[in-house]
Amino acid sequence: LPAKAAEFTDYRALLDRKDIDAVLIATPDHWHKDITVAACQAGKDVYVEKPLTLKPAEGPAIVAAAREHKRVVQVGMQQRSGDHYAQAKADYFDSHKIGKVTLARTWWHGNAYHLRKCPFTDKPAGLDWPRFLGPLAARPWDPQQFWNWRAYLDFGGGQITDLFTHWIDVVHWFMNEDLPTAAVATGGIYNYKDGRTAPDTINVLLEYPSEWTATFEATLVPGVRGAGIEFVGSEGRLNITRGGYTFTPLKGDAVEVRAGSGDPLTKNHVDNFLHCVRSRALPNADVEIGHRSALASHLGNIAAQQKRRIIPEESWV
Repeated sequence: LPAKAAEFTDYRALLDRKDIDAVLIATPDHWHKDITVAACQAGKDVYVEKPLTLKPAEGPAIVAAAREHKRVVQVGMQQRSGDHYAQAKADYFDSHKIGKVTLARTWWHGNAYHLRKCPFTDKPAGLDWPRFLGPLAARPWDPQQFWNWRAYLDFGGGQITDLFTHWIDVVHWFMNEDLPTAAVATGGIYNYKDGRTAPDTINVLLEYPSEWTATFEATLVPGVRGAGIEFVGSEGRLNITRGGYTFTPLKGDAVEVRAGSGDPLTKNHVDNFLHCVRSRALPNADVEIGHRSALASHLGNIAAQQKRRIIPEESWV
């Protein structure tokens, strides 16, 4: 049997070890910035789950730490390592076969992960609630905030940063443009009045300099399910998901491509990270890419919360 993994109550003790070259950060979003920066400063390469940041201003600091300490930082947006995604980009965007794209429509409905119920009420022995909270304001033990933290805006950005970040990253990649000029959004807690602070239903609209828009719509209610992206171009339409894609030209037959079985996206993404740890090349979802995709998502959240049109601040870019 393999030896039991070492356990740590403080991530800094792990980062102090000289026999560790790389770390995986899979904490709630409110810890991503501090741990990623500390890992870079400690000379570790990093695979960090998306979204890279909890707030827009955190991105530039993380990118600066990665560059200053020459660290490989891969963000967990695994579509960037998907073969059928790369094929679709090459065949229809790089070749311009899709024509002028004016709309990238994205959606992710019925994601039950955001509806998880904590199976216990008392705090388990050994669970350090203040350490879990970390930089956040102190508060009484709350099992739902611990178990289903994605539903609370102190810990993450709800469906926008958890789900839209994946899709807007693909849109940025295919469109070769990753900084919106403005965002508007609306939504709210319309059905699940359970204490959550993140909307259960949300609509986001982003505008980009090259005269196109991207949208995101999501609801947690179970009446509709599914997730994907539709690019609408002057010469055709591309619908793409993690399972494959269909390109429908204005004239002629549609082309359909299916992805491989299992979860090749994640496997390829981890393999790419490990390859870059050895080669020191930039990974497919480099830290700066992760920053811009998270930033676009944050703009949607801020627009929804403030109920106004949001323009990116210079310090966020």
